[in-house]
Amino acid sequence: MVETPQAEMRVVGTAFSVAVSAIRTRLKVNEGTVEMKARAGATWEPVEAGKTAVAAAGKDQLIAPWGILKEMPAVRLERQVRERGLRRNAGMGVHDAPARERTLLIGLDPDTLEEKKRIETEPVLNVWTDFVCEGSRIWAWGLDSAPTAVDMETGKKVARLSMKLANGSPFDIKDNTLWMWNGKLLKCDPKDGTIRERIDVDVGGEWIQQLAYWNGIVYLGKNGGGRIYAVDAKDGRVLFRANCPWEETAGWRSIRNGGSGLHPRRHRAGCFC
Repeated sequence: MVETPQAEMRVVGTAFSVAVSAIRTRLKVNEGTVEMKARAGATWEPVEAGKTAVAAAGKDQLIAPWGILKEMPAVRLERQVRERGLRRNAGMGVHDAPARERTLLIGLDPDTLEEKKRIETEPVLNVWTDFVCEGSRIWAWGLDSAPTAVDMETGKKVARLSMKLANGSPFDIKDNTLWMWNGKLLKCDPKDGTIRERIDVDVGGEWIQQLAYWNGIVYLGKNGGGRIYAVDAKDGRVLFRANCPWEETAGWRSIRNGGSGLHPRRHRAGCFC
């Protein structure tokens, strides 16, 4: 058993290295398998040869390893869209391109890509930006360059935030906070868009185009590869950074937009694409 202030590791006939700082423990496995869990957590995760895992102070889950866990059969999705005579954007929205009198959002099962839900909405959403689900509302940047929400059942516009920020800035809504990237990490009131706090984050000058929040960690990345940053939502410390697992083979992909998504609830804090 190997113990650090942030993690515990069980060695299972292997070769590995461990780097420890005041805020994190990083495990790199060269041969065999090491089981690891966050000190504050209860679940042991196997880390296999060639993989890296990180435990951060005060977190109850591992931030890594990164890896492609699931690949969507995009050909089937494109066929479904064409059969409906619709035009698909890079995210979850499709719309009737000629008329522009409606926006049709189609919800697909992430495992089978079978249609689970269909919503006709008012033509208020910019379907070329990310979509964020918050309770019974679906958010995206609006056609008038403001974050806008429609009701998931009726498709009617139910909210609009007047925010003087760059149109298309990536955002997510979790824990009663609207998290947005606009050169800095912004913590905003989801009711009126008021900026509560601006947090500096060292992303090495990268152009951040994607953001996802989960369990006290903000994940930042960009379209087409580059690095993924796991950031402490409280103070902006970079807990972990790694190259996108699909960077060498994928084209236009990202944390959530396009062909991939961040879904920590399904499997650790992994990405699927």
